[in-house]
Amino acid sequence: MTLKFFLPNKIYLPNFNHNIVLVGGQTFGWELVDKSINLYLGRFANRVVLLQIKDHYIYWQTYPKANDTEFMHTYFNLNLNFSQIEQMISKDKYVAEAISKYKRIIILKQPFWETVASFIISANNNIKRIRKIYLNLANKFGPATSIPYFGKIHLFPSLRKVASLSVEQLQAAGLGYRAKYLR
Repeated sequence: MTLKFFLPNKIYLPNFNHNIVLVGGQTFGWELVDKSINLYLGRFANRVVLLQIKDHYIYWQTYPKANDTEFMHTYFNLNLNFSQIEQMISKDKYVAEAISKYKRIIILKQPFWETVASFIISANNNIKRIRKIYLNLANKFGPATSIPYFGKIHLFPSLRKVASLSVEQLQAAGLGYRAKYLR
C-alpha cells in the first residue's frame, strides 16, 4: 500500500534512527504502515500520530488535536542534545561500543501510563509479542478516533479503563499471568 498525502508539520532530526527508536523495543505503540515512504502510525492513550521520515526530517500530524507541537517536542525530547549525551556516557567502553553499533538513537519521553503498562507487558516477552499485546489492548478496550486515510484507530486504554476490567478480560487480550499486575 502506498499512500500519498501531505503531513503539514516538520521537525529537523538528523540523529534519528527510526527503525530502532520507533519499532526496536523502546516503545510499542508505533507501526510501520507504509515502508515505501517510511510512514508510521503511533497510538497513545489520548492521540494518534502519523509520522513520515524523509531526508533527516520528521513530517507529522496529530489527531484528534491537530498540530500538537507541544506533544511532539516533549515526546521526541527535542530540548536534549543527544550528541552531547552520547559524548558524556561513551567514556565507558561498553557504552561506547553500543553507541557505535546503534547510531542515531534518541530517548523518547513517553507518556507515563503507557511506559508502565509496556514494562509490565514486557515480562518474559519479546518485542513482537509485546507490540501485539499493546495493540490488542488498544483494539479491544481503547477509545476510537478517526483519522484521514485510516478510518477508525483505537487508542491505548487509559489507566482508569484498564483498572475497570477484570483479570479475565485482560488475559483474553494476551496478557496471561501479567493481567493481575497491569490491573
